[in-house]
Amino acid sequence: MNVLVETDRILIVEMTMDMAMDVHKNSLDDDTRRFVPDEVFETLEDAKETVEFLMSQYGSAEGPQVYAVVLKDGNKNIGYVQLVPIGEGK
Repeated sequence: MNVLVETDRILIVEMTMDMAMDVHKNSLDDDTRRFVPDEVFETLEDAKETVEFLMSQYGSAEGPQVYAVVLKDGNKNIGYVQLVPIGEGK
């Protein structure tokens, strides 16, 4: 696991294909369906395609930079964070 950030409770890591099931299950949450419906993956295959795309963006200056958030206790994938450029830093 390629760890980018580590705290006492969580790790922020690059996504891997073995996280696709967690991405799928996390996306089916009622609040996710309500607030970010474009990030709902109805099938495991949909989640796999998305994880594969996100992994292909690591090291690129173009696409999204999305990383998994994993609880250290139990190694549970609980979501993601995304790096977004902000221009001049304002």
